[in-house]
Amino acid sequence: MPDESGNTQSLGIIRVKGGDEETKTQPITESQIDRMAEMAGSYEALFSHRAMKYKSMGLKEKTLSEQDYRQLILDEYTFLKRPVIVN
Repeated sequence: MPDESGNTQSLGIIRVKGGDEETKTQPITESQIDRMAEMAGSYEALFSHRAMKYKSMGLKEKTLSEQDYRQLILDEYTFLKRPVIVN
């Protein structure tokens, strides 16, 4: 949802008045991912198990910790489940 200035922020696309900026060009920050995980209840809730790299990296066969999910999302934007709106 937009804030009082009309800005919205999505995890997949950061929507700013006048245009969109993809997470490819502006990676998610540690503080953003930490805030989102707090709101979502876990890092795993933000993690996309559908990402192509999930299978190619053999992650499906591994037991991942919350810190693993956090680091994977920070390292590779495609692991971030989209869209998730943050107000």
